Amino acid sequence: MLLRKNCRKIKISYKLSINLYDIVGRRVKAFVDAKKEPGSYSLDCDIRNYGSGVYFLRLESGKYKTVEKVLLIK
Repeated sequence: MLLRKNCRKIKISYKLSINLYDIVGRRVKAFVDAKKEPGSYSLDCDIRNYGSGVYFLRLESGKYKTVEKVLLIK
């Protein structure tokens, strides 16, 4: 299963990080942790190897931070 994340247009260079956390707050996967140039990005996150459950996808770029709940049912 792939989880697609579209990042809004980044206007200036920033460090971008996208991480997946389990229900107890442990980071289970770092998808991106790099400086990105201005532009729009799309990322496919492969979550096939994870068990059913609730996960949280956290995106950080400069002052912008967001967390999205992901429910994985196999």
